Amino acid sequence: MGLCSSKQRAKDGVANSVRSHLVRERKGTKVEDLYETISVIGKGSVGMILKVKHRQTGVEYALKTIQLEKISPSMLTEMRNEIEILKRLDHPNIIRAIETFESDKEVYLVMRLCTGGDLHRRAPYAEAAVVDIITKLLSATWYMHQQGIVHRDLKLENVVYESTLPDADIFIIDYGLSKIIDRDEARMKEVVGTLYTMAPEVLNGGVSYDKSCDMWSIGVIAFVLLSGDMPFDTTTKQRLMKAVENGRIEFSGRRWSRVSSEARRRESSFIRHMMVKNPSGRYTAEQALQHSWIQGCKLSDEQRMLSPAPTVLEKEDHDRVVASMKNFALYSKVKRTALMLVAYRSKPGETKAMRRAFKAYDVDQNGRVSRAEFQKVLKKQGYSDEELVGLFDEVDDDHDGFLHYTEFLAATLETGGKEVTDERLAEAFDLLDMDDSGSISKENLLEFLGKDSKGYNVTQLIAEADEDGTGTINLHEFCNHMRKSGRFSISSLGATSGSSVIGHQLGGFGAPGEEKTDGLAVSVMEQRGETDSAEKGPPTPPPPYSRVDEGVVHGLAPPSAPA
Repeated sequence: MGLCSSKQRAKDGVANSVRSHLVRERKGTKVEDLYETISVIGKGSVGMILKVKHRQTGVEYALKTIQLEKISPSMLTEMRNEIEILKRLDHPNIIRAIETFESDKEVYLVMRLCTGGDLHRRAPYAEAAVVDIITKLLSATWYMHQQGIVHRDLKLENVVYESTLPDADIFIIDYGLSKIIDRDEARMKEVVGTLYTMAPEVLNGGVSYDKSCDMWSIGVIAFVLLSGDMPFDTTTKQRLMKAVENGRIEFSGRRWSRVSSEARRRESSFIRHMMVKNPSGRYTAEQALQHSWIQGCKLSDEQRMLSPAPTVLEKEDHDRVVASMKNFALYSKVKRTALMLVAYRSKPGETKAMRRAFKAYDVDQNGRVSRAEFQKVLKKQGYSDEELVGLFDEVDDDHDGFLHYTEFLAATLETGGKEVTDERLAEAFDLLDMDDSGSISKENLLEFLGKDSKGYNVTQLIAEADEDGTGTINLHEFCNHMRKSGRFSISSLGATSGSSVIGHQLGGFGAPGEEKTDGLAVSVMEQRGETDSAEKGPPTPPPPYSRVDEGVVHGLAPPSAPA
């Protein structure tokens, strides 16, 4: 599946659509007016990572701060690059940016706050658990590559758990070294990454490379998680480069005796297909997902209880999905847009059932649901083409032929059996009120909807919720409009209170009495487990444990290093 050009991607994808405005860019607003600092997660020479709380909603996030006077133009470009990339990506296992601020002196990026530590934290892993992790990394990487994004720094420290709960999901973070490419065969030359997971063609320098560098990195991650060892001698950069150049992978550690042959021994083993010296012979993410090791290694009953819920749904679950989508299709454009915003800002614990449903419909695991996948899944449940006509198109908000993750969540929120808080509605209103005037105007809607406003009478959209005839929608009117269907039970919305909720009337999927999880996502250090004691995990790479940026090696303190 080739990549379209950047112009075509802008035309058909996220650019100038609702999804392009899910991450708000604030200029002229002080970050401290909206967020209260709770603690310092980590400090660096050019900025810091803070745990912050939104003053209105009480939701906690990670705030990445960069002082402009202390960074080079290339470092500023790196951060802007990360922001732009995160705005493009919409996958269950990719971290989400929330909003950005910029002043004359600083740039701020608000992100989800992950509190579960990185992949080092939970080692050692059973083989089936490694398969689960690698499957998610492959799905996210296939999705990234389809969107024209190459990560270039995939490693254990850049994969984090959303929380400390046993069934917490994982997220890929840190897109500062990532690259936007405009075609499938695009070549890159920058020597960037972290030494122990850098592909040989990247390490060598002076040699162009392509997106397959990410696949080598995933192979290294799989090797480390399965064995507890590094695949190559990393005591010095010179020894590492020589070992990688030789390309010999040894499966000699004691833990390998307990690992299946599909992962290691045979010439057709998964790791050997991933860690091929010649990039042209390396697996793509799509090919890797079809390998017998990925397809055949199943979780035991006990392991399944401690992993995210399986993606096999019952007939009644599919019925809830279809019923929710049919309701969604009847909502006004304003309400559907607001539900997109609610879905984007919701914590993973609030959307667990919908996330599970999405993965059931994403049959090929590339991070988005095609029309063919949608129809194939539902036909197996007894639905006819006549019943499904138009339903997919109504949910496909940006009309690109796919249901992206947030589109799917928005259309199935009613299936979750969880409470959508008033804070989520307040956040949706805030995003639509793009000029911070305290109301949603026609101009706000036109700007926010972008190309998605075509075919709509925006004046009429405003009038549908404008109760006092002012030509704008205030917060009270917005909330009234959201409850019109009767699906929501909205109590009074307090400006600072977080106690009232919007209760859904439909039951959810999953085990009865399933506990609601709290907290999410991404900082740069807390998520990696660098701020408190951690259980011993896979070996912290021996020196040089270093990140390489344009050929310059930056030494980093290894997180959660075993004694």
